[in-house]
Amino acid sequence: VSGSSNKSWMTRTGGAESCLTVIVNKSHLAVTTFFPFTALAGTFDLEHLVPIENITGLFPKGKMTEVEFYRSDGTHGKLSLRLKDTAGFLKALQK
Repeated sequence: VSGSSNKSWMTRTGGAESCLTVIVNKSHLAVTTFFPFTALAGTFDLEHLVPIENITGLFPKGKMTEVEFYRSDGTHGKLSLRLKDTAGFLKALQK
């Protein structure tokens, strides 16, 4: 998966290209990356474990899907993800 965080201008311009992993289970959405990109994940706000109930919006926009959520500290977050299977992702989150 490719994507970026909308936290700041730096995170919007410094996204990840084909090095994110997105996992959905019954209770959480996890967005993570793998070595060696883990070194930059914090800088570019690309590591998230979001409880499903904290997701406030899902917006497919062409090839991108925007995911809005509340972080554990109560602040608002937004990720833009270019998924391989948008329909499957949306279906998994609706269950």
